[in-house]
Amino acid sequence: MGVGIVGGRLHPDRSLGVKAAAVGARILQGEDPASIQSPPIEAGPPTFDWRELQRWHIAEDRLPPESAVLFRPPSFWRLYRWYVLGVLAIVFLQMWLITVLLLQRRRRNRAERQFAQSERKLHMITDSLPVLIAYVNRDQRYVFNNRTSSTSHWPRFSAMPRPRPGSSTPPTRTWPSFAISSTTSPTMTPAPARSSVGSGGS
Repeated sequence: MGVGIVGGRLHPDRSLGVKAAAVGARILQGEDPASIQSPPIEAGPPTFDWRELQRWHIAEDRLPPESAVLFRPPSFWRLYRWYVLGVLAIVFLQMWLITVLLLQRRRRNRAERQFAQSERKLHMITDSLPVLIAYVNRDQRYVFNNRTSSTSHWPRFSAMPRPRPGSSTPPTRTWPSFAISSTTSPTMTPAPARSSVGSGGS
């Protein structure tokens, strides 16, 4: 096998070698060779050379059942199985990471839309109130203020332009202060003005 024949039921070389070695050992021990009777060696299963099958265009489905085909080249899967599994693992990991990032992005966009909607509602509510509402951060910059600063509801404050978010507050600003009069129908009456440094209003 392996020197040009296609194949068939052959006597295995290993079995022949084992039998011959056993007979030689008996002879070396002094036994008469004529008295040695070795049982015949049966042929092995059908064995064929894959290279000769390809050479003579013999399909493997035409071989006898339980035939052994030798000298077959290893398949792609057998040669690169671990490489393929590693690449697939990396691809699936990347797909999982991309899916997680897309879900996080979707949640963040939804949260940003909800936050913007809540801010619009907050501005609508505060702009409809007849009181001054403003917020100044630690850097003395406006973060939020309502429309009251530019309306005519407060005579002393109506002449001042509405500050823009992010603009700086002046060092000292006179803010109008108001109190509720204890009458039958409560109304807003101006109280004595007070000064506040970067307080944003009350």
